[in-house]
Amino acid sequence: MDTQIITILTVFAMAAPVAWAVDKPEEGVSTPNEFAEQSSRGLIGEQKTAWITKMRTQLPIAQRDIGPFGMAQDTDAKPIERKQVKKRKPGAFLEAIAAIKVNAVLPSEKKFITGSREFKAGDRFPIIRAQRQFNIEIVSVQSGSILFKNVDTKKLVRRNLNTLPQGMTRNAGLQSVPGVVPLNRKDTTPLNLDHNDVQPLE
Repeated sequence: MDTQIITILTVFAMAAPVAWAVDKPEEGVSTPNEFAEQSSRGLIGEQKTAWITKMRTQLPIAQRDIGPFGMAQDTDAKPIERKQVKKRKPGAFLEAIAAIKVNAVLPSEKKFITGSREFKAGDRFPIIRAQRQFNIEIVSVQSGSILFKNVDTKKLVRRNLNTLPQGMTRNAGLQSVPGVVPLNRKDTTPLNLDHNDVQPLE
């Protein structure tokens, strides 16, 4: 029994220096969990100012270009130029429809004339206004108005026919108007327009 106790004590005595040597860090070597701790309590004047400047550069936020409020950290940095997106004029389609000059209209046949061209309800064709092209459809032709639809946006605009050019009537026969291209010889080129009046559909 005494021999076993002596043997155990001898083993512990030999293992203790080894464990101490493993656990004790080498002098002058920093472990990963260590950090430079420094108090500013004893600093005054220029020393404290220098300490604040040094600590400020060590903050993670100091390495970022943009601060938490979206401002540049570098006061000398040039401001970020944001790309300006040009907004399209919302009334461009209305202005295009307003520019259609109606020379004559025949409600019984759902037709109308603009310039030398003849159109009827259901026709689809492009128009050009201010260098922009719109694909339109004629929804209806009535004695007092023509209803147009933007094929791309599905927007409806009503073109009122309160007045017609002198010498033209709403019941004029389209076949008798000189220079008019009849429907059986459809002109598919885009219609170029001038300015006129329009009233949007409510």
